[in-house]
Amino acid sequence: MTMSPVSTPADEAGDVHPHASRSLLGFGLALGILSAAGPLAVYLYLPALPEIARQLHAGERAVELSVTWYLVGLMAGQPVYGPLSDRFGRRPLLLSGLAIYIAGSIACAAATTIGGLVASRAIEGLGAGAAIAISPAVIRDMHTGHKAAQLLALRLLVVGVSPIAAPLIGAALMAAAPWTSIFWFAAAVGAAGLVATLLMPETRLAEARRATRLGRVAATYGKLVADTQFMAASFSVAAAQFVFTAYVSASSFVFIKLNHVAPWAYSLIFAVNAVSFVACAQLAPRLIKRMPPARLVRAAAAGQAIAGLVLLAETMSGTASTPALMAPLIVITGCYGLIGGPGTVLALQDHKAQAGTAAALLSSMQWAASALGSAAVAGFANGTALPMAASITLGGLAGCVAVRRLCVTTRLAP
Repeated sequence: MTMSPVSTPADEAGDVHPHASRSLLGFGLALGILSAAGPLAVYLYLPALPEIARQLHAGERAVELSVTWYLVGLMAGQPVYGPLSDRFGRRPLLLSGLAIYIAGSIACAAATTIGGLVASRAIEGLGAGAAIAISPAVIRDMHTGHKAAQLLALRLLVVGVSPIAAPLIGAALMAAAPWTSIFWFAAAVGAAGLVATLLMPETRLAEARRATRLGRVAATYGKLVADTQFMAASFSVAAAQFVFTAYVSASSFVFIKLNHVAPWAYSLIFAVNAVSFVACAQLAPRLIKRMPPARLVRAAAAGQAIAGLVLLAETMSGTASTPALMAPLIVITGCYGLIGGPGTVLALQDHKAQAGTAAALLSSMQWAASALGSAAVAGFANGTALPMAASITLGGLAGCVAVRRLCVTTRLAP
């Protein structure tokens, strides 16, 4: 199987989508807002967890279940949204998902027991999965290659700001209003996504919708799993997500508790790494104009693995000071930005006819990897930075294996 290193003729000349001439900036930002609603609901209420536990007379473990069940709902809906959007169009499924997300957020705000909150969070996550699963398919409907990478980079720009802005917004809301205001804010973000969806055109062409048969969903998923290029690209993106989540889950403990960094200083450290991610995500479309996407993903995966090994060596040798940790972490988060967009382009490149199904499977793999990354550092916690460093290294090496297979598949072997 071969592919163009930068873009395909369909992307530049023939097979032009009727909405391909629309503003990349406007489309990318709209898709970013849609995709950010899901991650935003994870980070937004983290500052409120202790207060929620107190108000609802619940233990810490019970409150943390609201995070777990949100992620379960988010992952459960995506494999369903994708095929349905291939058959019935992107907008109806986006609108339905956002309506469920808004209803779930309002139910969270109205919850008076921890059981009600957990159930409402699962509903909220179920709705959030629609935008996360379908937005890459919207991009693939219109573009591939360089232009697709540009749209994905703009989407990641908005999504990448979520981990920085959401806890700050949540803390500000907590300072000014009850904890329920956080979920009213999430509902408002969902409403903004609803408006953005109404203003966007339907990108799934009518003839493609008519040609889709829901009875063949299992066969379509089977073909995707058997497609070496799709799976290798998807695994490379999922491995990078595993690495990033391991860092996010453990970094506050490592810097604040072990290295005695003040919370405000940790916020700056987190912001620096987030800037590295966002900057590299914006750089990726320019780079794939000059090199094949598979080669860029391979180089970034290697960079992530090497930086992980440096981090592991520092941790094991007892030299894991804050400046020493910062250098490899900046590389790790930057490489994550270089892998996400080009890796998604490579995964969806040959699946325009089933873009919704393919994007849903890709997204489900990412969120499953995210959950595994968080579970890895939590499950092996031993009071040191070793679980974070080891998890990051393991994910980086797994990404290198996946990318090597991707390079063989695309005849760009090293």
